[in-house]
Amino acid sequence: MRRTDLRGTDFSGSNLRGADLRGADLRGADFSKAVLRGADLTDTDINGTILCKSGLKGDIYSEAELSKAVLH
Repeated sequence: MRRTDLRGTDFSGSNLRGADLRGADLRGADFSKAVLRGADLTDTDINGTILCKSGLKGDIYSEAELSKAVLH
């Protein structure tokens, strides 16, 4: 499993439609108001990640650690 280090990255307002983020370390990243439709978040670590008002509809996030993500 790859582990791209994207910890703390500011993706707020970004268009990440269909992005391949499989296996990424996204801890503490900010995805507020980002477009994530169709993004692949399989096997990602998103503890502490901000997902407020992000579009998660249709996203693939099996095995993603969602328990500590901020989902408003």
